[in-house]
Amino acid sequence: MTIAPPSGTNEVASAPLKSAGLPASAPRKAWRSAEGAYCVVLADAKPLEDDKAGTCSLAPPAKLHETEDPPAGMFGFTYDQGSTDAERKRVHDACCYRVIRPVRGRPLREQGGAREPIVAPLVRSGSWSVPIAVASARDAEERASSWARDAGLEHASAAEFCRLALGLLALGAPRELVDGALRASLSEVRHAALSYGVAAAYGGAQLGPGPLAIASAATLPDLVTLFEGTLADGCVGEALASLEAAAEAADSQDPALAAALREIAADEAGHAELAFRIAAWALDVASTSERAAMHGLIERARAELDDLDQAPSGSRLHAALLSRVRAEALEQVVRPALDVLEARAAA
Repeated sequence: MTIAPPSGTNEVASAPLKSAGLPASAPRKAWRSAEGAYCVVLADAKPLEDDKAGTCSLAPPAKLHETEDPPAGMFGFTYDQGSTDAERKRVHDACCYRVIRPVRGRPLREQGGAREPIVAPLVRSGSWSVPIAVASARDAEERASSWARDAGLEHASAAEFCRLALGLLALGAPRELVDGALRASLSEVRHAALSYGVAAAYGGAQLGPGPLAIASAATLPDLVTLFEGTLADGCVGEALASLEAAAEAADSQDPALAAALREIAADEAGHAELAFRIAAWALDVASTSERAAMHGLIERARAELDDLDQAPSGSRLHAALLSRVRAEALEQVVRPALDVLEARAAA
């Protein structure tokens, strides 16, 4: 993946500084760090007004959006001090940012810094679709595309829960957590089938998933990595997915769609509850150093919540309702739950 360089730049960003005499704002191309963060130099960013530690902020934010192949689901960037510190060992004026994505559900992801969702290609197939009758709509083509996208993510979530179950087994987790992960995988298969069925109903063609490229996600997680994925995609992502699906069901005028969305919402709520139980177990069995790392992950997740209530997402809710649902979900569900985990991590 490449990032279009800011205008007037022509040097390779990741190259070491040629001499200590180069100015701090030496022009360079934007680049991606080994950890998956996206970086620019001070020429393309500005210090925060109260900057005392060499941190940066984008100026303007659109700079890092100029990508030839934007990360899937990207809607913005958040400053990453750790990646900035690492890159400044080579490029002394680096400013690095993490991609912010709408957090919904728990799809299979690449392992490593970027953690891009791994989604099977869409193919003509009727083997995955649950037949469903929906009312005609003027925007049927757009709806078909939206539901097909959701179906791919649900299909990927079925794979991720299988990987989670293996990870829990490898780490000696209690039976009820392993059982929960396997049951969640089966419910995601059902969600994918419902979503492919809705996509077919709107689009007029039977659709399904092609082969899923699982190789880049085959590594089983250690305890901290499992906690990180559970926190971001489970505790936050699936909680939001559940509440957005419930709101979409209540907002829908189509009984068949509303019923499918209520089923999905109920299952995703169960998945979020499972995620908090897994996170609590991980904190209980963690070593002192592992628990410290987990505490840092909770703090990072909390800091990123402020961006989520205004973020676009894959939801079909109109913007005003989506913003209200997200704000209420974060305030009434996600933040209080993170408070409990943080207290457990600090105990």
